[in-house]
Amino acid sequence: MVGPGIVRSLPRDDPGDPPGSRPRIERQQQVLAAVLSAALTDTGLLDVPRVTAVRRALGSALVTDQAGPEQVLAIAQALAAPTDAYRATPTTPDPQGAGTVPDDAAAKALFAALRTGTALPAAPSASAALPTPAQVTVDVLNGSDRTGAATQVGTTLRTLGFGVGQVAGSDRPAADTVITYSPDESAAADLLAASVPSARTVADPAGHGELRLVLGRSFDSVIKPPSAAAAGAAPAPAATTLCP
Repeated sequence: MVGPGIVRSLPRDDPGDPPGSRPRIERQQQVLAAVLSAALTDTGLLDVPRVTAVRRALGSALVTDQAGPEQVLAIAQALAAPTDAYRATPTTPDPQGAGTVPDDAAAKALFAALRTGTALPAAPSASAALPTPAQVTVDVLNGSDRTGAATQVGTTLRTLGFGVGQVAGSDRPAADTVITYSPDESAAADLLAASVPSARTVADPAGHGELRLVLGRSFDSVIKPPSAAAAGAAPAPAATTLCP
């Protein structure tokens, strides 16, 4: 709830959020931006009690490291200007499967460069974080009305270098083709989704070590090999089409 210039409470989690804290942080930023936008209008700036309340709230929430008012103002003005120089604090997948955790070594190098004014370390590319097909093991379940579809798909995925675990029929018919995955398998799910274009991905926040492809009636019989950039391997044929 937002009072007269003071954020009293902020929404924490939403049942529809993906794993991790980013959605919550973005909502908090939106609420704070709305409060400050109202406070900095001509009417808001003339409301002395409101300005005083905002000043106290910001003062208690702002922590500086040997920075005076002038330096804080300069930083705020620099952040307000359009720029492509923003960098996120480096993170790494949480071993417990709960989103991400800080990457202490990479963060230390980044903040050291910021303090000394030297060149920032190169940001890791998204493709560098993707596993290779050989590092991915997926269960394939057949929820479609096509006999033997899971076996065919499992064989094709093995040909493309993926590891294949359980191959079986689904316990219920499925209309959609779905990749379900736990947070610790999100990168593997991205790689698999690129190979199975008719599948949509669904996260299971409570799971761990889960990567499952459920073939539904929407499956279009097409499986694409991972790109060379994503798989870290030589280019493969353009596509593999399964016979019904």
